[in-house]
Amino acid sequence: MASGDAVVRVERGVVTADSLQAVVGGITVYGDGTLGLADGRFGTSRFDFAGESLVGLRPLVMGVADSVMVQDELTDLARDFLRLGGIDPDTLPFEADVRMAGGISGSAIVSGALGDLDVDVTARVVDGRYQQDAVDTITVELKGTGLPGVDGTWDLGASASGILWRGLEFAHGEVSLNLFERSGAGSIDFARGPDEVYAARGSIRIDSVGGALGLTTATARINEQVW
Repeated sequence: MASGDAVVRVERGVVTADSLQAVVGGITVYGDGTLGLADGRFGTSRFDFAGESLVGLRPLVMGVADSVMVQDELTDLARDFLRLGGIDPDTLPFEADVRMAGGISGSAIVSGALGDLDVDVTARVVDGRYQQDAVDTITVELKGTGLPGVDGTWDLGASASGILWRGLEFAHGEVSLNLFERSGAGSIDFARGPDEVYAARGSIRIDSVGGALGLTTATARINEQVW
Protein backbone atom coordinates (compact mmCIF):
# COMPACT_ATOMS: atom_id res chain seq x y z
CA MET A 1 0.00 0.00 0.00
CA ALA A 2 3.00 2.30 0.58
CA SER A 3 6.40 2.68 -1.05
CA GLY A 4 9.03 5.39 -1.37
CA ASP A 5 12.57 6.60 -1.07
CA ALA A 6 14.33 9.47 0.68
CA VAL A 7 17.71 11.13 1.09
CA VAL A 8 18.01 11.85 4.81
CA ARG A 9 20.80 12.89 7.19
CA VAL A 10 20.95 13.73 10.91
CA GLU A 11 23.25 16.43 12.27
CA ARG A 12 23.32 18.11 15.69
CA GLY A 13 19.85 17.00 16.70
CA VAL A 14 18.18 17.93 13.41
CA VAL A 15 17.05 15.50 10.73
CA THR A 16 17.20 16.85 7.18
CA ALA A 17 15.45 15.33 4.19
CA ASP A 18 17.01 16.67 1.00
CA SER A 19 14.35 14.82 -0.96
CA LEU A 20 11.49 12.51 -0.14
CA GLN A 21 9.06 10.71 -2.41
CA ALA A 22 6.46 8.17 -1.34
CA VAL A 23 3.31 6.61 -2.70
CA VAL A 24 0.61 5.87 -0.11
CA GLY A 25 -2.60 4.31 -1.32
CA GLY A 26 -2.02 5.64 -4.83
CA ILE A 27 -1.31 9.17 -3.59
CA THR A 28 2.16 10.53 -4.39
CA VAL A 29 3.87 12.60 -1.72
CA TYR A 30 6.90 14.83 -2.36
CA GLY A 31 8.75 16.71 0.35
CA ASP A 32 11.91 18.12 1.86
CA GLY A 33 13.00 20.07 4.91
CA THR A 34 14.13 19.64 8.50
CA LEU A 35 12.76 18.49 11.85
CA GLY A 36 14.15 18.77 15.37
CA LEU A 37 15.06 15.59 17.25
CA ALA A 38 16.60 17.02 20.42
CA ASP A 39 15.66 19.64 23.00
CA GLY A 40 16.00 23.15 21.63
CA ARG A 41 16.32 21.96 18.01
CA PHE A 42 13.60 22.80 15.51
CA GLY A 43 12.93 22.63 11.79
CA THR A 44 10.39 23.07 9.02
CA SER A 45 9.39 20.67 6.26
CA ARG A 46 6.98 20.98 3.35
CA PHE A 47 5.10 18.18 1.62
CA ASP A 48 2.99 18.25 -1.53
CA PHE A 49 0.65 15.41 -2.41
CA ALA A 50 -1.62 14.46 -5.30
CA GLY A 51 -3.53 11.45 -6.56
CA GLU A 52 -6.01 10.75 -9.34
CA SER A 53 -8.10 8.38 -7.22
CA LEU A 54 -8.82 7.80 -3.54
CA VAL A 55 -9.69 4.15 -4.04
CA GLY A 56 -6.25 3.10 -2.81
CA LEU A 57 -7.19 4.42 0.63
CA ARG A 58 -10.28 2.23 0.80
CA PRO A 59 -8.58 -0.59 2.77
CA LEU A 60 -7.54 1.93 5.44
CA VAL A 61 -10.85 3.84 5.60
CA MET A 62 -13.39 1.08 4.99
CA GLY A 63 -11.45 -2.11 5.57
CA VAL A 64 -12.32 -3.13 2.01
CA ALA A 65 -9.70 -4.24 -0.54
CA ASP A 66 -8.62 -2.06 -3.47
CA SER A 67 -10.37 -4.48 -5.79
CA VAL A 68 -13.67 -5.92 -4.62
CA MET A 69 -16.37 -7.97 -6.33
CA VAL A 70 -19.80 -6.29 -6.26
CA GLN A 71 -23.25 -7.56 -7.12
CA ASP A 72 -23.97 -4.84 -9.67
CA GLU A 73 -21.23 -5.99 -12.04
CA LEU A 74 -21.86 -9.75 -11.96
CA THR A 75 -23.12 -11.51 -15.05
CA ASP A 76 -25.46 -14.49 -14.75
CA LEU A 77 -22.55 -16.75 -15.64
CA ALA A 78 -20.37 -15.20 -12.94
CA ARG A 79 -23.14 -15.74 -10.40
CA ASP A 80 -23.37 -19.40 -11.35
CA PHE A 81 -19.61 -19.87 -10.96
CA LEU A 82 -19.70 -18.24 -7.53
CA ARG A 83 -22.48 -20.57 -6.39
CA LEU A 84 -20.48 -23.56 -7.63
CA GLY A 85 -17.60 -22.30 -5.51
CA GLY A 86 -19.81 -22.08 -2.44
CA ILE A 87 -20.25 -18.30 -2.51
CA ASP A 88 -23.71 -16.76 -2.40
CA PRO A 89 -23.54 -13.75 -4.77
CA ASP A 90 -26.38 -12.09 -2.86
CA THR A 91 -24.05 -11.66 0.11
CA LEU A 92 -21.63 -9.49 -1.89
CA PRO A 93 -21.84 -5.70 -1.43
CA PHE A 94 -23.37 -3.36 -3.95
CA GLU A 95 -21.03 -0.95 -5.72
CA ALA A 96 -22.54 2.06 -3.92
CA ASP A 97 -21.81 0.46 -0.54
CA VAL A 98 -18.04 0.33 -1.15
CA ARG A 99 -17.65 3.32 -3.45
CA MET A 100 -14.67 5.56 -2.81
CA ALA A 101 -13.37 7.88 -5.50
CA GLY A 102 -12.09 11.36 -6.27
CA GLY A 103 -8.92 13.18 -7.17
CA ILE A 104 -6.93 14.82 -4.38
CA SER A 105 -4.20 17.45 -4.17
CA GLY A 106 -2.74 19.55 -1.41
CA SER A 107 0.20 20.49 0.75
CA ALA A 108 1.36 20.31 4.35
CA ILE A 109 3.88 22.29 6.38
CA VAL A 110 5.27 20.62 9.50
CA SER A 111 7.45 22.61 11.88
CA GLY A 112 9.00 22.17 15.31
CA ALA A 113 10.42 19.06 16.92
CA LEU A 114 9.25 15.55 17.66
CA GLY A 115 6.78 15.75 20.52
CA ASP A 116 5.93 19.38 19.78
CA LEU A 117 4.89 19.82 16.18
CA ASP A 118 2.83 22.46 14.39
CA VAL A 119 1.02 21.50 11.18
CA ASP A 120 -0.69 23.47 8.44
CA VAL A 121 -2.50 21.27 5.91
CA THR A 122 -4.59 22.18 2.87
CA ALA A 123 -6.33 19.48 0.78
CA ARG A 124 -8.75 19.63 -2.13
CA VAL A 125 -10.87 16.74 -3.42
CA VAL A 126 -12.66 16.84 -6.77
CA ASP A 127 -15.52 14.48 -7.73
CA GLY A 128 -15.37 12.84 -4.33
CA ARG A 129 -17.47 9.75 -3.65
CA TYR A 130 -17.89 7.88 -0.37
CA GLN A 131 -20.43 5.08 -0.46
CA GLN A 132 -23.72 6.80 -1.38
CA ASP A 133 -22.55 10.32 -0.57
CA ALA A 134 -20.80 12.62 -3.04
CA VAL A 135 -19.28 16.07 -3.46
CA ASP A 136 -18.21 17.94 -6.57
CA THR A 137 -15.44 19.87 -4.79
CA ILE A 138 -14.33 20.14 -1.18
CA THR A 139 -11.42 22.12 0.27
CA VAL A 140 -10.19 21.49 3.82
CA GLU A 141 -7.73 23.61 5.78
CA LEU A 142 -6.36 22.38 9.12
CA LYS A 143 -3.92 24.05 11.49
CA GLY A 144 -2.78 22.47 14.73
CA THR A 145 -0.13 23.11 17.37
CA GLY A 146 1.58 20.97 19.98
CA LEU A 147 1.15 17.62 18.25
CA PRO A 148 0.93 14.76 19.08
CA GLY A 149 -0.91 16.26 22.03
CA VAL A 150 -4.46 17.55 21.65
CA ASP A 151 -4.34 20.47 24.10
CA GLY A 152 -2.95 23.02 21.65
CA THR A 153 -4.75 25.22 19.16
CA TRP A 154 -6.80 23.65 16.37
CA ASP A 155 -8.40 25.53 13.48
CA LEU A 156 -10.44 23.62 10.92
CA GLY A 157 -12.25 25.04 7.93
CA ALA A 158 -14.01 23.20 5.11
CA SER A 159 -15.93 24.47 2.10
CA ALA A 160 -17.79 22.25 -0.36
CA SER A 161 -20.05 22.53 -3.39
CA GLY A 162 -22.32 20.07 -5.16
CA ILE A 163 -23.04 17.98 -2.07
CA LEU A 164 -25.12 14.80 -1.95
CA TRP A 165 -25.57 13.57 1.62
CA ARG A 166 -28.01 10.88 2.71
CA GLY A 167 -30.04 11.48 -0.43
CA LEU A 168 -30.25 15.26 0.12
CA GLU A 169 -28.67 17.70 -2.33
CA PHE A 170 -26.94 20.90 -1.21
CA ALA A 171 -25.47 23.56 -3.48
CA HIS A 172 -22.88 24.72 -0.97
CA GLY A 173 -21.70 24.12 2.57
CA GLU A 174 -19.13 25.47 5.03
CA VAL A 175 -17.89 24.19 8.39
CA SER A 176 -15.48 25.83 10.82
CA LEU A 177 -14.08 24.74 14.17
CA ASN A 178 -11.70 26.53 16.53
CA LEU A 179 -10.34 24.83 19.65
CA PHE A 180 -7.89 25.76 22.40
CA GLU A 181 -7.12 23.32 25.17
CA ARG A 182 -10.00 21.09 24.00
CA SER A 183 -12.65 23.81 24.15
CA GLY A 184 -13.93 26.21 21.52
CA ALA A 185 -16.63 27.05 19.03
CA GLY A 186 -17.86 25.90 15.66
CA SER A 187 -20.27 26.85 12.90
CA ILE A 188 -22.13 25.12 10.07
CA ASP A 189 -23.70 26.79 7.03
CA PHE A 190 -25.50 24.88 4.26
CA ALA A 191 -27.60 26.02 1.33
CA ARG A 192 -29.75 23.80 -0.85
CA GLY A 193 -30.28 26.82 -3.09
CA PRO A 194 -30.68 30.61 -2.85
CA ASP A 195 -34.09 30.19 -1.20
CA GLU A 196 -33.22 27.48 1.32
CA VAL A 197 -30.39 28.18 3.77
CA TYR A 198 -29.48 26.62 7.13
CA ALA A 199 -26.98 27.81 9.75
CA ALA A 200 -25.91 26.81 13.27
CA ARG A 201 -23.43 28.15 15.83
CA GLY A 202 -22.31 26.44 19.00
CA SER A 203 -19.64 25.45 21.49
CA ILE A 204 -17.66 22.24 21.81
CA ARG A 205 -15.71 20.64 24.62
CA ILE A 206 -13.63 17.46 24.36
CA ASP A 207 -12.72 15.34 27.37
CA SER A 208 -11.59 11.83 28.21
CA VAL A 209 -15.09 10.36 27.87
CA GLY A 210 -16.03 12.10 24.63
CA GLY A 211 -17.14 15.67 25.18
CA ALA A 212 -20.15 17.91 24.80
CA LEU A 213 -21.77 20.11 22.17
CA GLY A 214 -23.74 23.24 23.00
CA LEU A 215 -26.04 24.89 20.46
CA THR A 216 -25.93 28.69 20.61
CA THR A 217 -28.05 29.64 17.61
CA ALA A 218 -29.73 27.83 14.73
CA THR A 219 -31.61 29.39 11.82
CA ALA A 220 -33.39 28.16 8.74
CA ARG A 221 -34.59 30.33 5.86
CA ILE A 222 -36.94 28.93 3.25
CA ASN A 223 -38.11 31.48 0.73
CA GLU A 224 -39.15 34.47 2.87
CA GLN A 225 -39.75 32.49 6.05
CA VAL A 226 -37.07 32.50 8.76
CA TRP A 227 -37.04 30.28 11.86
